[in-house]
Amino acid sequence: MDEARKLAEAWFPEGTVIAADRQTAGRGRFRDRAWVTEPGRDLACTVILPSFSCKLGGLPLRAGLALHRAVEAIAARERVAPPLELSIKWPNDLLIRDRKVAGILCESSGGRCYLGLGVNCGRPSGTDFRTEVSGLAEELGTPVDRFLVLELFLAHLAEALAEEGWEDEVSRRLWLLGRPARFRTGLSEPGAPGVRILEGRIRGVGDSGELILETREGVRYLASGELFRV
Repeated sequence: MDEARKLAEAWFPEGTVIAADRQTAGRGRFRDRAWVTEPGRDLACTVILPSFSCKLGGLPLRAGLALHRAVEAIAARERVAPPLELSIKWPNDLLIRDRKVAGILCESSGGRCYLGLGVNCGRPSGTDFRTEVSGLAEELGTPVDRFLVLELFLAHLAEALAEEGWEDEVSRRLWLLGRPARFRTGLSEPGAPGVRILEGRIRGVGDSGELILETREGVRYLASGELFRV
């Protein structure tokens, strides 16, 4: 993403994609989290988008929908026996069997929007922050070409950015949909003042990308925070 900013400053056009053979400074939504890739195996890329893209409702979720469809296409091509148990974890992860295989990060600056994507294509060599991680090859039972993942993701991303009713498509694929969940509000670090813990059932996502949580006190529309299994 840092290199994509340099390209944008050098007047590379919107739609430019930069991919790293190895990412050494990957970051997540929280300061204490990083994303590690294995050289020659995993996918780490950033797409330079127009600034208005960051104002689209649920951009990370739209990207998650595109990646979900890309992985489904690879599974169908490889004739992977269902069920794949593939799901989108609000707001920016892709899971298979509750194990994280990809993360998405969106940032904006200088009149541009940057959509970053990290995908474990093989077997992870390290551990993730809180969620157990996995890789596409491990879950699909076959080697996965990271550039095929990128090609299919970009094709589906174009669809997802223009798609009406995308929130319904995301909701159908949402992790813990209809099940009990725990939600920590805000983007503060654990234990910080003002952080609240809510419990309820996941009902889907709204047209701005907010998570819809049905609690005992009523339905809540949550724009920032972190989701956990009860």
